[in-house]
Amino acid sequence: LLLLSLQLSCGANNLFGQKKVDISAGIGVPEFINICARYQISQTQIGFGIGYFPDKDNSIFSLSGDLFFHFGGVSELSNRHPWHIRSGINFLKIESETVYDNFWLLNLRIGREINFLKKIGVGIDAGPGILLFHKHEQKQPDSGTWDMAPPVWPSAGISVFYHI
Repeated sequence: LLLLSLQLSCGANNLFGQKKVDISAGIGVPEFINICARYQISQTQIGFGIGYFPDKDNSIFSLSGDLFFHFGGVSELSNRHPWHIRSGINFLKIESETVYDNFWLLNLRIGREINFLKKIGVGIDAGPGILLFHKHEQKQPDSGTWDMAPPVWPSAGISVFYHI
């Protein structure tokens, strides 16, 4: 266990030592309460996140993979352009005692980042989420649940990020 911890910390130093990684915590739809990591290459970022929604009757979580293209404007505290276009895939799983739902969504957003310090800022973005796939299963016959999945969903979020 000690060797594994040492190996992970050395690997983290190599990854984070490049100063191109952001970590963030936020809230949004369909990411819910989430944490994310993004890796920057020039004005492009690749991000992955996991989210959770606290609900005593349901198990609700999300996974996301996003591509950010930064453009327009300048920031006094960052080399990254403050405006971005964000596109990605979200997987949502909602499970209760009676139903199991899987959703795959394509999100298309536009947003902006505001740096408060050289390494800390806030990001906000919004746009449509397009339903790609929905699987609805009833665990109990005649449970009275509806299989509703609109073709377009709201997709928006706000997060606080830290540039490592």
